[in-house]
Amino acid sequence: MSKYLTAETILNAEDFRYEDVECPEWGGTVRVRSLSGGQRSVITQRVQDKATEDLEELLVVMGCVDETGNRIFTNKDIDKLKKKSNTPISRISKKIMELSGIGNAGEMVEDAKKNSAEMMNDDSRFD
Repeated sequence: MSKYLTAETILNAEDFRYEDVECPEWGGTVRVRSLSGGQRSVITQRVQDKATEDLEELLVVMGCVDETGNRIFTNKDIDKLKKKSNTPISRISKKIMELSGIGNAGEMVEDAKKNSAEMMNDDSRFD
């Protein structure tokens, strides 16, 4: 039987997933990381608000990290990334969504609509 985890064990666990993405357009490799729960909430809220015009760039900003796991972009870089080729941006954002257990952006929009409708019809949320 496996051991029961404590809150301390869970909170101290390194549970992010990492993967390298080749970007020949930029001449190298980008390291990406799965999103945190808070980052996923931001993405989900943007989709629910239909504010998806820079969703891929936001994913890149949140998920691209250096070799020690620190973000390499800030939110101020979103407009600069929008001026770059979409091919590597799309490749990187898809990998970040995959590592984070998120479908593609179109699926997220549909899921958000479905979940919103279900929540409005579900009285159990008040239990």
